[in-house]
Amino acid sequence: MPITRLGLANPAANVVTTLVTAQRGYVAAVIIANKNNQTVLSSVYVVPTGGTYTDANTATIVKDLEIGAGQSFETFRFALNVGDSIQVIGNTAGLSYSVTAAYETDGRQYVNYSAIAPDLPQIGDLWIKTDNSVSFWNGSVWIASITSGPTGPTGNAGANSTVTGPTGPTGPSGGPVGPTGATGPTGATGITGPTGPAGAASTVTGPTGSTGTTGPTGPTGAASTVTGPTGPTGSTGVTGPTGATGLSVIENYNVTNTSGGAGSYTINGATNPTLTLVRNQTYFFTVNASGHPFWIKSAATTGTGDQYNTGVTNNGDDVGGITWTVPAGAPNTLYYICQFHSSMQGTFTIIG
Repeated sequence: MPITRLGLANPAANVVTTLVTAQRGYVAAVIIANKNNQTVLSSVYVVPTGGTYTDANTATIVKDLEIGAGQSFETFRFALNVGDSIQVIGNTAGLSYSVTAAYETDGRQYVNYSAIAPDLPQIGDLWIKTDNSVSFWNGSVWIASITSGPTGPTGNAGANSTVTGPTGPTGPSGGPVGPTGATGPTGATGITGPTGPAGAASTVTGPTGSTGTTGPTGPTGAASTVTGPTGPTGSTGVTGPTGATGLSVIENYNVTNTSGGAGSYTINGATNPTLTLVRNQTYFFTVNASGHPFWIKSAATTGTGDQYNTGVTNNGDDVGGITWTVPAGAPNTLYYICQFHSSMQGTFTIIG
């Protein structure tokens, strides 16, 4: 890879000076030499085509770099594209700048094999495509350079050649096919012969004759016991609504307080008896015990708590009627008790 010096300058103090404008791609570095007897400051910039070091897209290589008296400094290496310029400025005269750069020679001939064009080609690069055609980069475009040439003529056959000569053209076919003749008319259908007579044992039934008209009905004889025809049945009338179902009371208990005080209930003549009731049956209690409300309960407690009201009407009446249809889910044991007197109580045993 060749190296060349691109520029050399000794600018005045505080003057922006362009060292070089690149005409091709380079990898460059700037050497700054301080010929003064004191420390100085220097800056180096890479400026794109047509710009100045103050533009936003300028690259700062070094800025206000201190270089001691009689000392020199070389920047790191940086790339230059075509049209880029190197601009420098120092705070005093007596600074010298030198630019050296490396570059690729023309015709380096890098070879690339790919389906698409290589990136960043240089003059002389070769591109072999996947269809085996070859192009080279002339600095602006890829030029197709190597393709399949025309096939040369076939040489003469040797003495023992068995080359077959060309096949002659096929001759024309015979004359045209004549037209199809017209289809002849269809012949008449022959006459069907008569059917022979039925055999002697034929059981063919002749047609049924029409039914004659019905004659008038004769007069009823004096002593006739013949029953006349039954007339048609009239349409059934609308069924009326079903009346309410009455209670099916299987037993009526008379509840009284014959002791006249807080002693006991008398039910059908018995004192505080245990009553056996059947589930799904209805019972009626005729209560005549003023001041002693008759309660059906789930526990034998006075007051109005623990009431068992399922299927019960007028529970807690003291003069009147209590109806109880014992539900299917009633417990096996329930109780009756006076609201005020614990001695007036008894047990219901539920069965069924």
